[in-house]
Amino acid sequence: MSQLSPSGPRQQNVVSRVPKDINTWTHVFVRNDGIPSQLRPPYSGPYKVIKREPKYFVLDIGGKRNTVSIDRLKKAFIEEDLHSVPSFPRKDSATPANTTDSAQPRHTKSGRTVRWPARVLNNIPHRNPIFQFYDYTQSALNEYELSFHWWTFIRLHTVF
Repeated sequence: MSQLSPSGPRQQNVVSRVPKDINTWTHVFVRNDGIPSQLRPPYSGPYKVIKREPKYFVLDIGGKRNTVSIDRLKKAFIEEDLHSVPSFPRKDSATPANTTDSAQPRHTKSGRTVRWPARVLNNIPHRNPIFQFYDYTQSALNEYELSFHWWTFIRLHTVF
């Protein structure tokens, strides 16, 4: 045992898997290292590449130049049309709420008439001209649809 000599450190052969097209990337995602919290995405971004070096990229993150190792980067596929603003027809006046729904009684599948209490009718958002209850079969180009776990959908009229 006295003639045994200590062995040297083990050789570390870490092979970095760098994609061949890394020098053509214009936008990248950055891996979030550290202890993951609930509902935290594994990558943040996409961020614009400002400068490329063999082991790191300089990125524009929040208006600042940050240096990030290429081991933490992932290619972001960005469409050219994404940065252009879509043109929607402009509304000259706000669309009034649909008053025919409140005048006509609704019926259930069994044929019963649905009557809302007065305290509920006074607090329904469709009294406001911005909100309007509608059936899910209707649609329009310049309106966003939000679905809720209630009886209906709410349509928000955008103002451009």
